[in-house]
Amino acid sequence: MTTNTLFGAPLGFTPTGLQEWVDSLTSCWRAYAGQGPQSLLGDLNTLKTIYAHGASAAKLRTTFAELPDDALQMDLPSEVALSADGRQLITPEGRILLDVLLRLRRTEDHVIGPDEQVRALALAASTRSSWYEAWAMKQVAGSLSPAPIAAAILVLVNGSTTPDRGFYLPDVDAQATEYQEAVLRLLGDFSSTLGGKRPTPAPLQSHWVFTQATRVLSRDLARLNDTGSGSGSRVYVRPEREEHLLHDLTARLDRYPALMVARGLRALVEGYHQHRGLIAVVSGSYERAANTRMVLASLTHGGM
Repeated sequence: MTTNTLFGAPLGFTPTGLQEWVDSLTSCWRAYAGQGPQSLLGDLNTLKTIYAHGASAAKLRTTFAELPDDALQMDLPSEVALSADGRQLITPEGRILLDVLLRLRRTEDHVIGPDEQVRALALAASTRSSWYEAWAMKQVAGSLSPAPIAAAILVLVNGSTTPDRGFYLPDVDAQATEYQEAVLRLLGDFSSTLGGKRPTPAPLQSHWVFTQATRVLSRDLARLNDTGSGSGSRVYVRPEREEHLLHDLTARLDRYPALMVARGLRALVEGYHQHRGLIAVVSGSYERAANTRMVLASLTHGGM
């Protein structure tokens, strides 16, 4: 890109030249989207699946293969369209340029002014940057299936907010078999309601559900060896991180239907109350009704 172009297009046009660029970019967009240009930001968002960082190479190849053979109208520069096998796939910069040229045509202007250039370049940069940031944050935050989410909620409901009140995860211990089965049943009831898998039987100390929960949510959940029993470990919410953990879990649950989340939470809490005596004996139960109501209200945006 040079200073006298914008995404490979000249800054000044003849009326015929402007129309040719508009027609070519519009044809290129239609070949991809199956319709004419709509809102700029909405159209850019549809390109995210093939141009964002971490996008599937297979998705890009499939998109190219599905373009009509007559998608090539003029030899557009690579900044605005990727070319392969006689087909051209519009880029985010190409869609932004089309918006700029459509405004020129509406105002019967034929020169892309400095302010318009700056706006277009800034939008292209911020679009690519936001896509990368979203991908990077996803890698840092990690993903959690319903069962580990349920494990974190269980720690909150149990009132395990200090090391001495940590939720107990026994190692191989025959005496804790009933307790482990009850805990996994609670997590399974929540997970299956949200369409996830039920955790298979295994010692809680090494179970993937709690391992994944404490790894992905390590800023909010801590884990330490249980000195009282001599084996196993305890999970608790780090000091002053309860609100952040609730916010994180709420955001993760927002991708599920609200009614489904409410049913899952109800199953988890009712199961906890059913087994509270057992939990109190083996782990210690520190639940407070007011705190449980607050947790449920936060996770459902007050919908329960």
